[in-house]
Amino acid sequence: MSELPRVMPNQRALIMGATGSGKTTGAAWLLSRSPGKWVILNSKYDPLLTSLGPSVDWSPDAILTGLEKSRVVVAHPTVYDQGPLDAVLFDLCESGAPVGVMVDELLYLSKGNGQCGPGLMALLTRGRARGQPFIGCTQRPANITQYAYTEATFFGLYNLRADRDWQRVVDYTQCPELRRARKPHFWGWFDTNDNAHREYGPVPHLDIVRRFGTKIA
Repeated sequence: MSELPRVMPNQRALIMGATGSGKTTGAAWLLSRSPGKWVILNSKYDPLLTSLGPSVDWSPDAILTGLEKSRVVVAHPTVYDQGPLDAVLFDLCESGAPVGVMVDELLYLSKGNGQCGPGLMALLTRGRARGQPFIGCTQRPANITQYAYTEATFFGLYNLRADRDWQRVVDYTQCPELRRARKPHFWGWFDTNDNAHREYGPVPHLDIVRRFGTKIA
């Protein structure tokens, strides 16, 4: 694990951290390093994520049309649109288009008891074979679907506050070293392929802007 992290077309990353810990900036930086076309589901209207690409309606046709002209597009579903949004994810997965999906808060797509809708489940479990990478963010690791853990290739850890959140992460990774106090914007990275853990400092914010300022096919 000598290279800096990135997410390839058949991989999934789960980025976790409390509000203000730096996870959104870290996830954007990770996406900027990851190849291919991406749609960002920016339900929180985070200004950094909004700035990374043109806004599109959150429908498969609008997303795929937007990606004909841009490496990244940004959709802004609301937290009340869980059912229709899950249906969009299902259709996007079933289209077979090699498009990556970044979700700014997985809690909005989780149903409790470790479950999720058929769209997110399809993307996480079947999208890998279709070259559809995934980056999911959350500030509540204890409350998101279990499939986000079982399908993850990588785990990115910023500071968390609740013991139950930390425990969920350790239970799935079996890496207790991930649970540690970190300075804001410092983060840990766990690779499930080789059970390797590494710590990083803050990502370069301007590097995100530079990468998205360059058109990448």
